[in-house]
Amino acid sequence: MAATTPSPPAGAPIAAASAAAAAAAASWDGSGTQEDLMLRDQVILVDGADAVLGGASKFDAHRFEEGEGEGEGEGEGEGEGEGGARRRTRADGLLHRAFSVFLFDARGDRLLLQRRAACKITFPGVWTNTCCSHQLHGQDPPEVDDAALAAATGEAPGAAAAAVRKLWHELGVEPGAVPASAFKLVARLHYCARDEGNPEPWGEHELDYVLLARVPTAAQAQQGSSSSSAAPSPSSPAFALRPNPEEVGEARWVTRGELGAMLRDPALRWSPWFRIIADKWLLPEWWSSSSSDGGDGGDGGDGGGGRLDALLESSGEERAAGVREVHRVV
Repeated sequence: MAATTPSPPAGAPIAAASAAAAAAAASWDGSGTQEDLMLRDQVILVDGADAVLGGASKFDAHRFEEGEGEGEGEGEGEGEGEGGARRRTRADGLLHRAFSVFLFDARGDRLLLQRRAACKITFPGVWTNTCCSHQLHGQDPPEVDDAALAAATGEAPGAAAAAVRKLWHELGVEPGAVPASAFKLVARLHYCARDEGNPEPWGEHELDYVLLARVPTAAQAQQGSSSSSAAPSPSSPAFALRPNPEEVGEARWVTRGELGAMLRDPALRWSPWFRIIADKWLLPEWWSSSSSDGGDGGDGGDGGGGRLDALLESSGEERAAGVREVHRVV
């Protein structure tokens, strides 16, 4: 059952509401309902070149209808003002930063997918990559990356910090299990998609930072340990998943072949951003079967190696060329 639409807080001055949101963001602990987070979290508004314009609530950024909302900083023709002035929302939402995590096991054999919870306000119940969410204003460590620096260096520490925060919130992954240093920025994607199956006017208009990472295995975690317990599988993750039912309906490790079968299943629904990334990069390039087993790049091959290993082991300087351009699918 989809969540009810949250209503913006009434009766408080706009500047005061904005200040309260900023204070809440600075001490973000993931508490509250989906409706609470939609009103409280302040996403990072950007232009098409990924330059930061200000902030807005997730409610305003994801509402696909003309209207007035709250925001900070200068808009891209959306209604201007500083310090919480009214901002005109648009029929395609407000362009804002997001991130998409693709988390692989240590050998690159399996990718962790999730099915979004039925109570999610946008795109409920769809399958997608490991974790997809938003960098926020007011966080410690900061999550607002300098776009020019990210393009030049291939590094996005703000997006990586946001990924650590949300992996804990959505899947119960402890921050030390997959640290910020594990995330590799491999692409920036600008896309826009209305949630067509939703009776409410919601959607995503995002400049998405795509992050790859691999996890240590339980075997690696036990190296040097004097434990006498039975040795774990070499590719078993070093942590147990504890999905947050407010965020995640199901989590599943899949091989490349299993992912291909799932994508062909007409009964399964997928997030639009995952479909774009899978079709454009994940399957034909990053996780292609030909990279590891000499196959033809079809859906049947499993295993890591090749291009995936190179990306996961690369330096930011080596990845910068792929990050420099913002790829537009709008």
